[in-house]
Amino acid sequence: MGLKPKDEQEKQKVVPLFQSGDYFFHRGIAAYRKNHLQRAIKLLERAVKLTNTEPVFHVQLAAVLSEIGEYERSNEILENVLAENKDVAECYFFMANNYAYLGLFERAERMTLRYLELSPDERFTQDAKDLLELLRFEREEEDDWEEIEEDEDELLAQFERAHYLIRQGNMSQAVPVLQKIMDEHPTYWTAHNQLAEALFQMGDESAFDLCYTVLEKDPGNLFAICNLALFYHKNGEAKKAEPFIRSLQRVYRSMGIIIQKWQKRYVQSESIKLPMKE
Repeated sequence: MGLKPKDEQEKQKVVPLFQSGDYFFHRGIAAYRKNHLQRAIKLLERAVKLTNTEPVFHVQLAAVLSEIGEYERSNEILENVLAENKDVAECYFFMANNYAYLGLFERAERMTLRYLELSPDERFTQDAKDLLELLRFEREEEDDWEEIEEDEDELLAQFERAHYLIRQGNMSQAVPVLQKIMDEHPTYWTAHNQLAEALFQMGDESAFDLCYTVLEKDPGNLFAICNLALFYHKNGEAKKAEPFIRSLQRVYRSMGIIIQKWQKRYVQSESIKLPMKE
C-alpha cells in the first residue's frame, strides 16, 4: 500500500496532479529505484516544497542525501523533522548512521540509544543494536576520544567544511582543512580517509599509502578498507581490490549490518509508517 496522506482525496479534487507533493514523492522513489539519485533528490525536494507538512517526504529526502554522502544536510533535515514531530523515532537511528559515517561515534551512540529508548521493538531495532555494538568497538579503539568529545562541535564544523569542498570538486582547498584536523586529532581516522579520497580524486597515488598507514595504526578500519577496494576497482585493478572486498563481505556477515543498509530499505518502501500532519 502506498503513502496516503489523510486529505489526499480532497487534494486531488482541487490540486492538479503535477502540483501534488505526493505525485513528486512517488516519482522520486521511482527515480531512486533506477539509481538516478540526483533526479530523485530534485523530485523529493519538489515534493517537500509542495507539501512541507508531510514528515515522510523530508525523511525520504534525508535518506537519499545520505546515500550520496551529504550527511550534514541529511541530519539537518532530520533535526527539523524532530523539531516539529518528536514521535518520528526513526530520525534518531538515521542520524546515528550519518554521524557514524562522519566518524563522530560518541554522537552516533547517543542517537542510537535514543532510538532504542523510544522504539524498543520496531523495524530498525536489531539494526540499531548491531550499530551500537560496532560503535562501541570503534570507541574502544579511539585513543584520544575524550579530547575529541571536548572539541566535537569545532571538529564537526571543520570536517563539514572539508566534506563540502570535496562535494564541490574543490579538492585542493579541502586538503589543508583535513590536514589541520589530522594535526589536531591524529587518531581521527575519518579525516585521514577523507583526505585519501580527495588525493585519489586529484590523481595523487599517495592516497593508497595513506589508507595503508591508517590500517597499520588502526587495523580493520572499515573506511580505509572501503577506500582501497574502491580505489583499486576504479583503477581497473580488480585482483588488488578483491581482498578488501572480501574483508567487507566478512564484516557484513559477522555484524549482520552495513551502515548504508537502512537507506535502501527505507527509501525502497512506500508503506512508511510515520505520523502524518493533518
